[in-house]
Amino acid sequence: MTPDAMITQSFFEISRDLMTVAEADGRLLKFNGAWTEVLGYSESELSSRPFLEFVHPDDRLPTIEASQRLARGEEIVDFENRYIAKDGSMKWLSWRSKRLDERGHCLAVAREVTGEKRDQALFERVLGHLGGATGDVFVSLVTEVLAADLHWDAAVLSELKPDGASARVLRRWSGGKFLAHSEFEIKGEPTADVLRFSRLTVQDGLAQAYPSSVLVANGGYRSYVGHLIRGALHQPIGFIELYASGDTALVRPTERLLKVLAVRVGAEFERQRHEHRLLESQGRHRFIASQVSDIIHSHDLDGRCTFANPALKRTLGYEPADVLGRTPFHFLHPEDRGTARRAHHAVVHGALERSIACRVRAKSGAWRWLECSLQGVRDPHTDQFLEILCVSRDITARKIEEEERGKAALRQKLHVQQTPLAVVEFSPCGEITEWNPAAERIFGWRREEILGRHFTTLVPDDQRDEIRRLMSSLISQSGGFRMANATLRKDGKRILCEWYNTPLIEADGTTVGVASLVQDVTDRHSAQEMIEKQRLQMVAASKMSALGEMAAGIAHEINNPLAIIFGRVEQLRAYLDRGDAPAEKLKEIARSIGLTAERIARIVAGLRFFARDGARDSFELRPLADLVEETLGFCRSRFRNHKVALELDPSNEPVQLECRPVQISQVLLNLLNNAFDATQNLEDRWIRISWRELGDDVELRVVDSGRGIPPRTAERIMTPFFTTKELGKGTGLGLSISRGIVESHLGTLELDRAAPYTTFVIRLPKLQLRGKVRGEARSADTRSLH
Repeated sequence: MTPDAMITQSFFEISRDLMTVAEADGRLLKFNGAWTEVLGYSESELSSRPFLEFVHPDDRLPTIEASQRLARGEEIVDFENRYIAKDGSMKWLSWRSKRLDERGHCLAVAREVTGEKRDQALFERVLGHLGGATGDVFVSLVTEVLAADLHWDAAVLSELKPDGASARVLRRWSGGKFLAHSEFEIKGEPTADVLRFSRLTVQDGLAQAYPSSVLVANGGYRSYVGHLIRGALHQPIGFIELYASGDTALVRPTERLLKVLAVRVGAEFERQRHEHRLLESQGRHRFIASQVSDIIHSHDLDGRCTFANPALKRTLGYEPADVLGRTPFHFLHPEDRGTARRAHHAVVHGALERSIACRVRAKSGAWRWLECSLQGVRDPHTDQFLEILCVSRDITARKIEEEERGKAALRQKLHVQQTPLAVVEFSPCGEITEWNPAAERIFGWRREEILGRHFTTLVPDDQRDEIRRLMSSLISQSGGFRMANATLRKDGKRILCEWYNTPLIEADGTTVGVASLVQDVTDRHSAQEMIEKQRLQMVAASKMSALGEMAAGIAHEINNPLAIIFGRVEQLRAYLDRGDAPAEKLKEIARSIGLTAERIARIVAGLRFFARDGARDSFELRPLADLVEETLGFCRSRFRNHKVALELDPSNEPVQLECRPVQISQVLLNLLNNAFDATQNLEDRWIRISWRELGDDVELRVVDSGRGIPPRTAERIMTPFFTTKELGKGTGLGLSISRGIVESHLGTLELDRAAPYTTFVIRLPKLQLRGKVRGEARSADTRSLH
């Protein structure tokens, strides 16, 4: 056996407490001899049955609950229960148990507390007899109950006078014998709490103490026990004594109960004194205290309340009578009692004033925060300490607000630390004052390296003047919120960042700095440039697709004038061969050839104009009729050859439109090509173009003889790469690109689903109002520090 095991075994053998190791099923795996001594069962009886069978039936459920608490993982579980001894008696045991392993084994130690329980029951029975009795009636009941329950024959209660040299004594015997009050001097002042082995007798008006518990004198009492009664600051104010004529032993339960009763009697004496002092102080403070909203209360040296004003009920719900004679510590939150006791001690021992904030339980059970100012009150003549005056104010709302602000500050700190955006702050002079982990990751500077540096550390040389100007506008609160610009990393690499900036303005209007949220958009910008390049390529492909679909028509448009030129050239050659060409005829032929060549040149110029990228063209004011006519020049012959009637509404009015002509021509051509394809299988094939002015806008309609588009198709018709044409015809980009072009002109392109025929409607502003509408909105959105 190891030394540790030997020590453990020795503890089991010599302990007077019941010690056991129990299994999960409740059987005693190991136990010591104290089990047999306390309960009377043999070892075989104890080991053959689950311990729960020995437990009193009323205590089995709490015992099971304690075992379940151990199984749930509680470190140590304390509980009490009753065991049925072999002789049928009940034994109270106080247990402390601990789980040993995952198999459910537990170690438990129990101490018999039957005597303490009996004492407690006796004490509660005594208090039940006492009820709310006070003064002499209280004393009479005390002596009566003690004599009946403890078999004492007489009781004495003595109240010491303030000078400590005399006492007022009340004596009462069981059986109703009563001795009147008497005044007498005592020899010496009791100092020990328990007056064991002593005896007070009265001879010639003098109280004398004798060191014996078995003196047969003054009535023949053989046994005696007494206890000193203490008051404020623990000074003696009296004593309580019990006498018996028989051989009753001076047992501990009697002493314990007597001590509790001495405390109760002392509290009663002090309460009576406090009531007297309260009557004196209330007249002094009643008028002032009743007028204020703060709680005004006073306390004696022990902290017991001697006065409270009506604000107590308004704030906490208590009547003043509920707290008189009680200490405030009873109402305080456990975490605040230490602070209150230290403040009370400091004021009692000379501190002029102490202020504390503490939580007090209201009558409703809720906790209220009070700000308490404590001040000592002394007699101006003798400097004797009289009481503590306390003024308390309800600050619950302020504390809740402070707590919410603290939580908000913590949330803000966590947000700054954990956000993927860089958080950067600048002082009014441009020094960097805040730098979060995301800023370290984006710019490469550690927080301790960058704080205190000037903001120009992050700015390329070619942009510093502009950034300084924007910083000044932010500090002066005249502009700057968002901007994307090049920024320098620690390694010198330029990255593109978006800065969202806000001036930090105090309540008096002073700007104390600038806060910025920063996002690295270098990769996104590169991707956008690639997307834009691909978009332009798709636009060009769409144009080429449209031209490809009209190639035959364009060829016809060119071949007709070429045939005229060839015919005129043959006429000219015939005149030259005959040698008799009239001058007027030659001039007519030359003029016809020139006009026809100009017509071909216009067609070629239109093709070149249409084929180039017009996204970066400036806006110009053009007649809408001219734009439509130029576009129709690409497709009129094609429509005529396929017997598709192309009509212009005769009600069209002259309208000037500010636009990028190439882009509007592309939109119109896409719509015409779609209308052409849609009418090929119809008997009645026609396309009509009309426009009208609507206030500051122009509405252009392209209508064909089709009977509309199915709803499911209409919902997706503007989606990129969606097409209803057969494979090899169309890219599915025409309408989506056209809508993007129209929206870039601040207009709309929509399908009119309510029209009887397939109708696309383009609505555009006649004037773009660049400087007044879109330009101002864009510049206001992008001005920034960076």
